[in-house]
Amino acid sequence: MVEDAQGSRDGLPGQDERVMAALAHATGLIPMMGLVAALAVWATQRKTSRFVRFQALQASVYQFLLLAALIVGYSCCLPALLMTAMPVATSSAVLMEQGEQAVMAIFFSFPALAFGSIMLGWLVSAVYAGIGAVQTFQGHSFRYVLLGRWLENRLAPDGLNDPRDER
Repeated sequence: MVEDAQGSRDGLPGQDERVMAALAHATGLIPMMGLVAALAVWATQRKTSRFVRFQALQASVYQFLLLAALIVGYSCCLPALLMTAMPVATSSAVLMEQGEQAVMAIFFSFPALAFGSIMLGWLVSAVYAGIGAVQTFQGHSFRYVLLGRWLENRLAPDGLNDPRDER
């Protein structure tokens, strides 16, 4: 198979297209800054390749949703952390009864569980973005579950969901 710089002659994504699409997905490994990088890939490549346009847009929306979930998660974690300080400030550990110690353990475990859940969620999302990067680098059209299909349906009238550029 002979390949030019932008796309291959058989209609499959070329090397440059695969690299840019993989880069858009791989930026999901960088919390918060990945959204900016994926949007930059979309903005610079949206008119040159349908494959890159769809993959970069999909990665941008995915990372935006993850950022929104992260903000909500931290918004829930901060009040829980503040709640742990209130019992500590109002009572001494020496004067606590056994029942109060159990309540304190619950207060202290909730922020740790919330923060651990946030970190686990980030790890899972980073692995998923990495899978997208590998798939697109190999020239396959990658779709995030639910999001990929939704974007594909929204862009279908424009023909932007076709992973191949028809030159």
